Amino acid sequence: MKLRMPVPRLSEDEMREIVLDRLACKVMFSQEIPITTRSMCLLPVAMGAFAVPAEIREAVLGSAEPPDSLPDEPDKPVHPGYPDPVGDPPVKPVLAKVPDPVLSDYDYGDITEDQMVEIRAEIEATNQARIRAWEDASHAWHKALDEETRTRREIDEAHGAAVETWEANLPQHAEAVEAREAAIKDWTARHDEVFAEWGHD
Repeated sequence: MKLRMPVPRLSEDEMREIVLDRLACKVMFSQEIPITTRSMCLLPVAMGAFAVPAEIREAVLGSAEPPDSLPDEPDKPVHPGYPDPVGDPPVKPVLAKVPDPVLSDYDYGDITEDQMVEIRAEIEATNQARIRAWEDASHAWHKALDEETRTRREIDEAHGAAVETWEANLPQHAEAVEAREAAIKDWTARHDEVFAEWGHD
């Protein structure tokens, strides 16, 4: 059994849309990309964008990765993952300014100097409040980012210690080591045979 990655063909409407996008300079064809930057465009491919998804490997081969242990041995500890990321930093506020109609009224004398001073003072107070709120949010974001980094490091350290303990408890005699190596080679050979034509298209 050999599996290929399903690549749906574009409909005429979709192909027509690509042509229109090209004419509008929204997309480029591969032949138009300079050779010096082509590798950057193909970086997602090099990073495994078209690799066999883990769920398919697991369904076909029984596991998404080569086995780390034999059936009668304990499974390798799974990394628990990380908490949800902190996210992007707070957006810098847009400062208010005197509206153009107010400036026009002031120029024509419909607004007095005292009124203009009050308007400017209100706008300045609004801007200061926005800046303070942004600074407070930025400080909290940086603090959360530091906490996230610390939490990730603690999770990695705990997982690393669990893996070391697991490795130490595995049978280390020659027969067990050879059996584990053979299981990895068998999984890899089956993977290469089944998915030899995965990226054919």
